[in-house]
Amino acid sequence: MESMPKSVVLPIHIDEDRFIAVVRMLKKVPGVSVDNVTIGQLIENLDSRPAANGYAAPAAPRKMRGGLQQAMIGALMQGPQSIAALSKAASDVQFSPTSVYDALAKLRRAGIVVQGEHGDWGLSAKHQAELDEHRAARAKPVQTVQAAQAAQPALPAPPIERPPALMVIVGLLQHHKRALHRQVIKAELEKRGFSGQGTDAHLIRAADDGLVRRAKEVATWELTAKGAKADVPANAKPAKE
Repeated sequence: MESMPKSVVLPIHIDEDRFIAVVRMLKKVPGVSVDNVTIGQLIENLDSRPAANGYAAPAAPRKMRGGLQQAMIGALMQGPQSIAALSKAASDVQFSPTSVYDALAKLRRAGIVVQGEHGDWGLSAKHQAELDEHRAARAKPVQTVQAAQAAQPALPAPPIERPPALMVIVGLLQHHKRALHRQVIKAELEKRGFSGQGTDAHLIRAADDGLVRRAKEVATWELTAKGAKADVPANAKPAKE
């Protein structure tokens, strides 16, 4: 009876950047056995070991919180998807592409997904309605605020402050730089919203303040030296002709 050949365990030192390639090559060599459990532990140790520059090596990507079924629902929320697209979505969140079938079967039994005539998968009408209702409920407060802002009446423009009648008179005389007849001054005051009947009273008050005086011609008025230097606000000056 022939005796079984003895196995010799040999430690091998492999550069990290060539580790996977060397392991694959060893598996193809006749008479060489590679312990998959040991290999998996070595890969895990390499991932958790600090890098040569002192910084920790990037952590391996983790599976999506909520499981594969949640990943499938998230993909189907974008619209009907093929098996190939769902398998890719599962792979993107670190699930096996072949596990998609079991996840879809569970979701179909729960009434969340349905399969179309052409093999594509989509959300069921009931689940889509619940999703739309949830989206509408979340959007409703925003729409209410926007509607309230649109319905709010525009505030009236602030009233334009009317300049004092004395300043209108002084501004008119400064503009023309000569004596003006009472009727011309009266017309300017009426144009500014003052009563024409109070023209004489305004002229007398302006004269009492030392701003105007009677001119030589009848019913005409002119500026004094004080009135000629008076600071007239812009809204009291007549419009440029």
